[in-house]
Amino acid sequence: CAITDEAWDGFIAESCNGMVFHTRRFLQYHEPERFVDGSLCFFEGERLVGVFPAAALVRDGSRVLVSHPGSSYGGIVLRAHSGWALARALVMELCAYARQSDFQRLEMRLPEKIWNAAPCDELDFALIKAGFRRDHEELSTCYTLADLPAADDAAVLSRFAAPRKARRGLQRGLVFRPIDSPAELEALHVLVTRSCERHAT
Repeated sequence: CAITDEAWDGFIAESCNGMVFHTRRFLQYHEPERFVDGSLCFFEGERLVGVFPAAALVRDGSRVLVSHPGSSYGGIVLRAHSGWALARALVMELCAYARQSDFQRLEMRLPEKIWNAAPCDELDFALIKAGFRRDHEELSTCYTLADLPAADDAAVLSRFAAPRKARRGLQRGLVFRPIDSPAELEALHVLVTRSCERHAT
């Protein structure tokens, strides 16, 4: 990625989903020889619209592009208000680059949404559409209903990286199932709205 560290970190500061773990300032605390840098920049013409902090690894004989093995979180970082089309395009470009560069696997752990400076759900959906599979999930992870095992709450919980809070919910009657009526959707909307109002005060 042919931009300066200052330009990279400046983009992270103004992005919708970047955080300190994506910055060059943070990643450079590792010794230079520890990782083979595989970071990417995405441009629309001359305009920087996304970055992907990454390193190239060899694991069990396969080349893996990981974002980033020296960081708690990684993934594609988008400029604010990117929209679905750009998120989709960047994910497809990343996949094409990985294939052309003979990587057999792409890995990333996206930051929790609470850290996003602006809504960035388009990236989650773009990854799903591109065929990415989750090895672990957080409570805020986006997923398609078709991925949920029918009537198997334990199987759903096993997919979370830290299922303790979700398991506590099960003890209190939490169930995992699709919303199946307008009344349930309205009840969910009321619940989310009240929660947002409470946290905004």
